[in-house]
Amino acid sequence: MRIRRVAHRTTTVAVALAAALGLATPAAADTTATLPTTSFGDIAVDDTHRKVFVTDPDDGSIIVTDFEGSVLAEIPNQPGARGMTLTSDDSTLYVALQDSDGIAVIDTATHSIREHYHTGSGTGPARVALTAGKLWFSYGDDGWGDIGSIDLPVADADHPAVTRGLAGDFRWYYPPLLEVSPNAPGTLVAGEPSLSITTVGVYDVAGGTPVEKAWAQDLGEDGSGNLQDMALSADGTETILASGAPYHHHAYKVADLSPTTIYNTDTYPNSVAVAPDGTIAAGTSSAYEPDIWLFEPGVSEPYRTIDFPTVPAPYNSYHTPELVDGGLAWSEDQSRLFAVVEVAYSKPLELRVLNNPET
Repeated sequence: MRIRRVAHRTTTVAVALAAALGLATPAAADTTATLPTTSFGDIAVDDTHRKVFVTDPDDGSIIVTDFEGSVLAEIPNQPGARGMTLTSDDSTLYVALQDSDGIAVIDTATHSIREHYHTGSGTGPARVALTAGKLWFSYGDDGWGDIGSIDLPVADADHPAVTRGLAGDFRWYYPPLLEVSPNAPGTLVAGEPSLSITTVGVYDVAGGTPVEKAWAQDLGEDGSGNLQDMALSADGTETILASGAPYHHHAYKVADLSPTTIYNTDTYPNSVAVAPDGTIAAGTSSAYEPDIWLFEPGVSEPYRTIDFPTVPAPYNSYHTPELVDGGLAWSEDQSRLFAVVEVAYSKPLELRVLNNPET
């Protein structure tokens, strides 16, 4: 089922009507805020409390901002904080702590650490996802990536019911990216990052134990490599890949990983986020091309592109602003698109808040 996006057309009509009636229609300005970090792991949006969480794996912290990008808090002492996922009510944030073999359980209202689930010595969890009543996590060192799960609710935080070695016959070199959708409960999609050949696998986890459903390497007619990010379509039937090559974002059916739509972007695809109505924000690490490309689902050409403005000197003598890998996230009402941006090498990252990006 295709979910058609009508928001930008509706807004355009509303603006035209307001202009005809002589009414003022000021648009909210985009905002930019400097983050206290030079490293990035993941981004998560808490719509209930209107907060954005960004992990800093190098310093071992989690940065909390408001919807304008202003820093509200830093949650320290979270070694190797990387992948995150929120509960459906936004009350709890799970954070994979790659350098301390555990998963932090954080109260999103107070930023306090509720629990720390130990995943096993030397596991190094990297990504997390919630579906089928379990918290799924990818873990492992170079050469032996795998998938594990934690039963929810957890009765004993000191001894959670952890099961490892669930990847089955699918073999992962690195801990894979993990994606789920509320519209496809019991489906877990995994993708191996940063290898010259991209690998994607689909698991049925509805029964509690992963069952391998589909597996593909070097996807597409022209192959695929250096996967940086992935996201499921709004209806959960497709997975959209942001791979360093080829120079477009490509969608595949979750059922069998057969190719569907090519979303025409440019060098180098590194991010993708899907809004509730199906709108696709495709990001690239492009110094001289647009940074963000917006698409209707199933339509190969973008209806809007966004290019980050050049930062003032001396930064622009070293580097043009570029989106970080996996650095895009939507607000639930689609009024904001959040983008984490590197403005110069070894300089603090920025959180750019794009207001009403669909118009």
